[in-house]
Amino acid sequence: MKNLIILGAGDFAREIYNYITTQKNKKRIRFKGFLDCNSKTLVKFRLNNLYLGNEDKYKFSKNDLLLIAIADPNKRKKIYLKLKENKKIKFFNYIHETAIINKKTVKMGDGNIIGPNCVVTHNINLGKFNILNTMVSIGHDVEIKSFNTLSSHCDITGKVNIGSSNFFGSRVSVLPGAKIGNSNKFSSGSVVYKKLNNNKKSMNKGIFHGNPSKRIGNN
Repeated sequence: MKNLIILGAGDFAREIYNYITTQKNKKRIRFKGFLDCNSKTLVKFRLNNLYLGNEDKYKFSKNDLLLIAIADPNKRKKIYLKLKENKKIKFFNYIHETAIINKKTVKMGDGNIIGPNCVVTHNINLGKFNILNTMVSIGHDVEIKSFNTLSSHCDITGKVNIGSSNFFGSRVSVLPGAKIGNSNKFSSGSVVYKKLNNNKKSMNKGIFHGNPSKRIGNN
């Protein structure tokens, strides 16, 4: 029996906890608990009995599998870079049982989270430590690099290329052929057209909003 540990104790971590503990097929995996710098939010929701302590002091066993359930891409990457040299840590790809994904046509790295009712179609390259929350759809021939967060109901259509460390609010639509750089934030409901790529200097570290999505600030 493998032990699944969630790193993080915030709102998104509790969502993942509910996905894991309510799905029907447990797949020989037991939820062990939460790692975080403190247990304040867990106490509030009466989950403090599942608090395992700080990740810096926790002693991982050979049967432990770790998920980094932190929605902020930069914080998630920072924690991964801190932990990656620890050879005892085994990162885990969590795919909810209701997700539709053909593993023969989807390549992915470690540490990804694919939530309930997601659809990941054909010829997809998914990097590491990405989050696809509920009902995210990924069209054909898409490349998504690492540490991206796609909130619920995002629609990534065909032949889209997405860099790393981007945050997409709920119901963002990325239209066919669009290219997105790194470390951007897209507000909920934004529609990203291919012409976002017209100015390469504006592809990175931006805040985008609207339909069509336009850069309104720096991230």
